[in-house]
Amino acid sequence: MPTIETILSNINANYGKVTNYITNQFNFSDDPSYWTINSPDYDYLGYADVVFIQSNGKIVVAGRSGLYDDSIGGIADNYTIIKRFNVDGTEDESFTSPKFHGDYDGYIRDIKQQSSGKLIVVGHFTEIDGVTYNRIVRLNTDGSVDETFDAGLGLNGIALVCKVLSDNSVIVGGTFNDYNENGVGKIVKMDVDGAIDSTFSDNASRGNNVFAIEVDANNDVYLGGNFTNRIIRLNADGTTDSSFDVGSGFNRRVSSIKIDSNSKIVVGGWFDQYDGTNCNPGIVRLETNGNLDTSFETDGDGLYGWYGEDNSSVQSIAIQGNGKIVAGGWFYGYNGELQGRIIRFNSDGSKDTTFNTGTGFSDRVQSVAIDGSGNIFCAGFFYNYNGKNCTSQFNYMNSKIAGGCVKLNSTGALQGSPLKSDVNGVGIDEGGDSNVDDMYDGGCYFNTNINNPYGDINNSDSIPFTHSPFMISDASDGIQYSWYDTEIDRFNYSKMPKDGEVVAGDAYFGNNSKYFTNMYPGLLVLGATNIDIEEFSITGGIGQDGAGDANTGSVDLVVNNKIYSLFYKTSYDNSDTEVSINQLIIVSGSIEGITQEFNDLTDSCDQVLTGLTGREELYVLTFSRTDQTATSEEDLTSIAIAFLSLFALEVIKSCSSQFCATSSFKCLVGTTNSCTCSNWKYYYPNCTRANIVSGLCSGKSGAYVPAIVVCNQRLF
Repeated sequence: MPTIETILSNINANYGKVTNYITNQFNFSDDPSYWTINSPDYDYLGYADVVFIQSNGKIVVAGRSGLYDDSIGGIADNYTIIKRFNVDGTEDESFTSPKFHGDYDGYIRDIKQQSSGKLIVVGHFTEIDGVTYNRIVRLNTDGSVDETFDAGLGLNGIALVCKVLSDNSVIVGGTFNDYNENGVGKIVKMDVDGAIDSTFSDNASRGNNVFAIEVDANNDVYLGGNFTNRIIRLNADGTTDSSFDVGSGFNRRVSSIKIDSNSKIVVGGWFDQYDGTNCNPGIVRLETNGNLDTSFETDGDGLYGWYGEDNSSVQSIAIQGNGKIVAGGWFYGYNGELQGRIIRFNSDGSKDTTFNTGTGFSDRVQSVAIDGSGNIFCAGFFYNYNGKNCTSQFNYMNSKIAGGCVKLNSTGALQGSPLKSDVNGVGIDEGGDSNVDDMYDGGCYFNTNINNPYGDINNSDSIPFTHSPFMISDASDGIQYSWYDTEIDRFNYSKMPKDGEVVAGDAYFGNNSKYFTNMYPGLLVLGATNIDIEEFSITGGIGQDGAGDANTGSVDLVVNNKIYSLFYKTSYDNSDTEVSINQLIIVSGSIEGITQEFNDLTDSCDQVLTGLTGREELYVLTFSRTDQTATSEEDLTSIAIAFLSLFALEVIKSCSSQFCATSSFKCLVGTTNSCTCSNWKYYYPNCTRANIVSGLCSGKSGAYVPAIVVCNQRLF
């Protein structure tokens, strides 16, 4: 038998030969291949702030990358990037985003396009790829910085919104009061290449921020924000248009302004009063003279928040060609019913019931855009829409957990194939608290009779197993890398081994034993050698919440001329949204003498083996699948064989008479000299009988197994 260090090394180098057998693989959200610091596949759960449709139909999305970058100044920090997608949802490889750093991870707050195809980008950022750019920049069509756009010293405060006019000049609003050493009042106009437009005279005294800018057909400029009255109209030269009389205006922030085909002004925000009287919460329509358009009335109480007044807000508005209004924001309900952060209104303000969003988004919608075909794009902090995970299409993330930006059709249906699993912040929900105790973070416990006999769970003596580096709460240098709460694994967090580190297992598997645990994409592995235990168990509350089924069984295997026993439990529910739960325990030696017990309740992962005295090796493989179906015994056997073959020194290709005589397998013929072990056959995983006959499987790893049905046909 190779050493446990060699076993771990071989698994690390070749684990893909195992995970390739796991169909519809669920990559749990604390999987290091997706969440490790500096991994190119790590992202937040779909945090995006801006979605913009270019004139050619391509979709631009901006948001936080989730990666920690220490290339700038040697300090690990997050940053913001831009992705551009083709019309079909594939990522546009001709566009490469720089890294935006600075305040609040270099957030981008708005993107607009000039007629050249170049993009004006504004936000919180102060550096781009290590070079100073204060809150405004222009990107070429390939994503590189356009140095011909000369903003000089830029803005001294955050830029929250921008607007490109018909002559390609640019208006920017935000929290600033200076642009390239020119005093301005929360708004600035510049020419096509960034020089300040001194003819634009913003003479309004504005003590607070500008969040929204819209321009009508007459080039009049509407501003919305936190300043006095929260909305104002400027003439084309920047002077205040006194004919637009809003009285005392809105009582709280205006976040979005759009002009409809009748030149009326649709306004979204955090307000519930206009000019001293109650109005529709979050959204109203104004006449061109500033009067409230009373023909636009929402139903009943209108929009409301889950908790607190701020969560009733509308953040973004888009108007369709037919006049219907799509609004996204932080609101939770509408007129007494759940309405998760997205809604469409008819032209009279009533809810459009033909736009069916179900439960809507799992978190706030920050930006809404509509393409030329009427498709609706939403960007925000969500990863779930109408009870299903978002799709890989228009996915802001790199990993298989989709989120951040999605495409809806005109009836509200999610475009693309949604993932079926419900992913929460720490992996798989155990059916209780959705934020703790998943299959890999304390929901299941590994025990032996030495440290914790079966039946005692949540005990501080359970075997500590690895968590990914993402779950590190505080690094030694004091930098906060994540928000992992050690209470998730109350007992073992402080003593858990590192990923892939062989450690002494004396307290768990017996004197002079060693063990390791490690996470691979969608697979958690425990390996232990030189064990001296009678009992091993997996206990805990992970499963299908009592609604599904649980299959269990055992299979004898022979790999490297050595006998192994496979014991498994798989929990699943074909009609449920939870992932299937699969546990394999592999022990050296035959099944004979080992008792497998299990809790047949599907909300439990309980499985216990007794009779392990004298066995030298034990391996545990745990994985999940997004299709909720049972993993067949044939597939589980293939996974076990592929795993054991990773560290097999030799795989037997024949069943010799000597092997038959020395093994515990009974031959069906009369003498050992002519023994062929006819009740056992050599099995190549995923090789059909025709492939075996033609020699296509020659040299591949395999093992002797009972004559079973594999690949949907009987091979033997």
